[in-house]
Amino acid sequence: MNKIIKLIYFIISLLDKFERDDEKLIHSSHVEGILVDTDTGFQPISHIHITRPFSIYTLRLANGYYLRCADTHIVYDENMREVFVQDLRTGDNIMTDRGLSVVTDITHSSTKVCMGDVTVDSPDHRYYTNGILSHNTTTSAIFLLWFILFNTDKNALVLGNK
Repeated sequence: MNKIIKLIYFIISLLDKFERDDEKLIHSSHVEGILVDTDTGFQPISHIHITRPFSIYTLRLANGYYLRCADTHIVYDENMREVFVQDLRTGDNIMTDRGLSVVTDITHSSTKVCMGDVTVDSPDHRYYTNGILSHNTTTSAIFLLWFILFNTDKNALVLGNK
């Protein structure tokens, strides 16, 4: 167990090094054959990126949807304008796959994790993240890894249809 804790601290310190860089992306991978659900139908993605660590924001909506993301994760308001999650307020309306939904809660955690970012190959670069219309950013598998490692009473499941 002690070796695992040392390894985790090593990984965190390594990731923390990237936090001081101005660059958002620390790794990119080209992918083919992956489609994401968008407001204009399924669209292909061409790249998956890992970002430097960001603080976790949790966005909760009246329709039951929620999203854990970075402060600069982009969602869309009722006028289809791009809005950073950090700029949203309780009572704001944002677009979902079920139409508009009201923001009921936004919390900011001091915990920082690497996030995932994808490049959507469509002119608008929009897609649904947990049902919330987003712009090219999503929570990454690294967040899930952190969640599993530090929440021993919780489980996580990742599903895909291909």
